[in-house]
Amino acid sequence: GDWSSDVCSSDLATQAAADLPGPRIRLGMALSGLGEFRGAARAFKMALQLEPRWPELGPSLEELFGPDNDIAKNTVMQRALAWTKADIRDPDRLWVMGILLWFNEDLDAARKVFETAVQLTEGASPAMAFLKAGTTPVPAAAAAPAAAVGDVPPAPTPEAPIPMPD
Repeated sequence: GDWSSDVCSSDLATQAAADLPGPRIRLGMALSGLGEFRGAARAFKMALQLEPRWPELGPSLEELFGPDNDIAKNTVMQRALAWTKADIRDPDRLWVMGILLWFNEDLDAARKVFETAVQLTEGASPAMAFLKAGTTPVPAAAAAPAAAVGDVPPAPTPEAPIPMPD
């Protein structure tokens, strides 16, 4: 993608919607795409402050990058990994790497990275929110209230049979 224009538009969106996490998440991803991981770390921290449920709500990297952008996504992941390895004891590096792993749905690796960040900060890392979440990110439409997405059947209970397609 064109990371520079993404940063510019995301930066404008964060100014226009200062209380919404989405523009901060997109800004963090765009900054990651440019290799500006310190700025990405700040944007991700602000997104988490604005939406404490961000670990559960997503969006996934596939949603952010698009389904046909595996090369761009993998390039960002590789750059972030190299940056993290350059100082493996830097909690901000671990924070960014953990977020990228988490929203790439590599939860086990993300948890290990987040646990290290939490140990290094003696529990002060924002990564605690992700460790407490313990669930995979869900697409935004699935996280929306049922009234917003129409008639949605109730979630199955352990006693209820699982509905099968006809």
